[in-house]
Amino acid sequence: MASLHNATLVLTVDHKGCANFTSLQKAVDAVPDYAAARTLIAVDAGVYAEKVVVWSNKTGVTLQGRGNLNTSIVWNDTANSSGGTFYSATVAVLAANFVAYNVSVQNTAPPADPGGAGGQAVALRVAGDQAAFYWCGFYSSQDALLDEQGRHLFRGCYVEGSIDFIFGNARSLYLGCTISSVANAAADGTVTGQERHGARPRVARRQDGLRVRGLHRRGHGAGVAGQGAGPLRHRRLRQNVPLRRRRARGVERLERPRQAAVGVLR
Repeated sequence: MASLHNATLVLTVDHKGCANFTSLQKAVDAVPDYAAARTLIAVDAGVYAEKVVVWSNKTGVTLQGRGNLNTSIVWNDTANSSGGTFYSATVAVLAANFVAYNVSVQNTAPPADPGGAGGQAVALRVAGDQAAFYWCGFYSSQDALLDEQGRHLFRGCYVEGSIDFIFGNARSLYLGCTISSVANAAADGTVTGQERHGARPRVARRQDGLRVRGLHRRGHGAGVAGQGAGPLRHRRLRQNVPLRRRRARGVERLERPRQAAVGVLR
């Protein structure tokens, strides 16, 4: 397994006491700082009830689970309980060159009451550059995936949420992913044009963007495109309109994943 991932250090995690660690966070903490070589953390099947932070000095980590239905990292913080939306994440990846395979990340906080404040509950926050996620699952009732900043790849992943369940300012590519809305009729799940930040609009538009290929949508409201937040948001998506009726270049192709078309929200 180490040679497959080009890793020079392998750390193992399980609940049985047969591995190096029983806590995933302790395994992350044992990764050498700013290592030039890759470290593989192999996690056995099970539910790991803990918050995990891959700090910025823990570069080059590969996290390998036993399947996204078998290996889960679970916590239940909200913006209210943690001091802010960003801090509510069950798993936060702040280091560069992070890769994950076959794990699920869940925030199990209950859905917020309609109109309630502070109910944001992030499952995954990713802010390190050049991160990649393969066949992973991300679950939350609100704000499931904070794709904060950097360049990221999501391949074959499953994202489930209701309100703003993919958001952030990263430049990311989603390949063959499934986005599942669990929103009810009163709170549509939406795919929106991305929020942007930058000193100059042209710089922000060139450096940021969300690309999706082979997107599969499920649930109420999962086929809706709307306008992102922020002053530099995509200006074509001014109203919540079903994708099948949207004719802006690239956006309507989100409805036809079998044609391997690429949709760009940027």
